[in-house]
Amino acid sequence: MIRKAFIFDLDDTLYDQFLIFKQGFELFLKTYRGKEELSSIPDSILRSIYIKSRYYGDQNFETIQKYPEKRFYYDSLRVRLAFRDFGFDLTEEDTNSIDSLYKKEQSNLVLADGMRECLAELKKEGHFIGVITNGYSKQQRDKLEALQLSELINSDRILVSADTPWIKPQKELFEYYISEHNLENLAIFYIGDSYENDVLGAWNSFVTPIWLNKKKQLVEEGDRDLYHVTSYDELYTRLKKISAQL
Repeated sequence: MIRKAFIFDLDDTLYDQFLIFKQGFELFLKTYRGKEELSSIPDSILRSIYIKSRYYGDQNFETIQKYPEKRFYYDSLRVRLAFRDFGFDLTEEDTNSIDSLYKKEQSNLVLADGMRECLAELKKEGHFIGVITNGYSKQQRDKLEALQLSELINSDRILVSADTPWIKPQKELFEYYISEHNLENLAIFYIGDSYENDVLGAWNSFVTPIWLNKKKQLVEEGDRDLYHVTSYDELYTRLKKISAQL
């Protein structure tokens, strides 16, 4: 077995972010009466709303990095626009509340089923394990602390984009990480859920992406190296096979 580097995205990769969004939304319904039309939203539609809010969040992320004082406005706006796309016209006060409760629930994060065992096995086999994530430094590090990963991933192997001049998918972010940890001579794999940020970012820096495509997004994959999985079980099977490769 040859030592390899497995670097993970955080949100929607190490844990299922939709479950936290759903918990925040359910707290909103309990706290704010008179929202009966929202209480009947099925999980499938709520998940689609969440995915759309992620899309709007990504659209504004670079702006927020430059103007952090606008963060709460844009965080609320992404939720409001996502609900509006599905026919629900929420007020700014409504989406301020949903976003606030969603963020509070992030202190209750848990790893995806099977993820802790997967990381422990990779570490036991001597592989390098790390994290590269877009986001605000304190918020992302608080999430990692809530996930109780300190015994599996060293803190110096965690890189948050806000602590650098770059964001995914910029190749400089990946290249900086690789250089800092002297990974140039290892086979490097980056595991993430976003095609635009994670797959393209890995390709840009000559890292092999493992795309956790839970949304079953259809894209033109081309002929570059890519491992494509659509569930956590598929991901764990793939990582086990890659880990064992000579």
